[in-house]
Amino acid sequence: MLEVVDSIDQDMWSKFVRNHPQGNIFQTPEMAGVYKRTKNYNPLCLAMQEDDEIYGILLASIIQEKSILSHFSSRSIIIGGPLLSRDLSQKGVAQFLQEYNKTVSNRALFTHVRPLSGQFNGGEYFINSGFQFEERLNFLIKLNRPVEELWRSIPKSRRKNIKRAEKNGVEVHEMKSSSQMPVFYDLIKDTYKRVKIPVADISLFTAAFDILVPNKMARFYLAIYRDKPIASRVVLNYNGLTYDWYAGTSSEHMKLYANEAIVWRVLQDSTKEGFHTFDFGGAGKPGELAGRYVFKKRFGGREVRYGRYIKVHAPVRMKVAEVGFNIYKKIMS
Repeated sequence: MLEVVDSIDQDMWSKFVRNHPQGNIFQTPEMAGVYKRTKNYNPLCLAMQEDDEIYGILLASIIQEKSILSHFSSRSIIIGGPLLSRDLSQKGVAQFLQEYNKTVSNRALFTHVRPLSGQFNGGEYFINSGFQFEERLNFLIKLNRPVEELWRSIPKSRRKNIKRAEKNGVEVHEMKSSSQMPVFYDLIKDTYKRVKIPVADISLFTAAFDILVPNKMARFYLAIYRDKPIASRVVLNYNGLTYDWYAGTSSEHMKLYANEAIVWRVLQDSTKEGFHTFDFGGAGKPGELAGRYVFKKRFGGREVRYGRYIKVHAPVRMKVAEVGFNIYKKIMS
C-alpha cells in the first residue's frame, strides 16, 4: 500500500533522484544536508513509498527567521520537485500533495514550487491542490557543443565585454578553500542589499562548499582585479545540468565586466566537463526588463517560461507579512 513517509533510506533516495528523467540537485540527500546545516533553514523531505520502492520524492527548505516576527516570515521553497514516478497514478499524486500540505500548513505561510523544466505538463495536480500559477522567465544555454561554437553563439556585444574584462586585468579563479568564504559572501550580501532582497546566511554557502564541492556538485568562483575580489558566483552541477545559484558584484567595479567574465568561465568549465545545459536560475516576471533579465538575455540562451506554483497556507498572516516586507524595502531604500 502506498504511503507518505518522512524517514527515507539515503541510498534509495539517491538512486531514485539519479535515475529520474528530471532528477536534479535540489532533490538530493546532499542538498538536504546543506539545508540542515544552514541557519534559519529546515529541510522537509517526504517520499511516496510502497514496501522498498519509492514512487515520489519531495524535498523542501522551510525558511524561518529567528526573531519576534518569525511567525510571519516562514516559507517553504521547493525547487525542481516533487519528482514523481511515471507509475504513480493521479490519485497517488493528489495523496502526496495532500500530505505535504497537511505537514507544512502550520510551519509555513506559503509554498513556492519552482520547476527546473517543463516536468509538470501544465501542473494540473498543483492547481487541483490549491496552488496558483505565476509566469516567470528563465534562460537556458546549450553546452554540449564545441567551446568555439558556444563562443560564437554569444551576441557580439557580450563577447566584447568579456574581452574587455580580460584586457582590464580581471582574472577568474575557482575557490579551492573555504577561507575565502567571507569575502565571497560579502559580495553576494552587498548585491542583495542593493536590490533590497533578503539573502541567506553565510552558513548556506559554507555548507554547500563543505558538502557539495567534494562531490563535484558545486563550483565557487571569484573574479579578481589587482589582488582584490570584485565578483563572486556559485553554480551547482548535477545530472548534466549546471545551475546558476547565487552571484554578487562590487558596485565600484561594474565597468570592469567581471560578471561577464565569470559566466564565460563557468560556461567553458561546464562544457569541458560534459554538461549539456546551463540554467540561468531565473530572470524575473514577463514585462520586467530589470537588470538581471537584460544581463542573462544577452548571453544568447533560449527563453523558457516554466513559472512557479504558489500556495498560501495562512492568508491572514500572509497579508501582515507582505506589509512588513514593504516596510523593510522602504527602510533599505
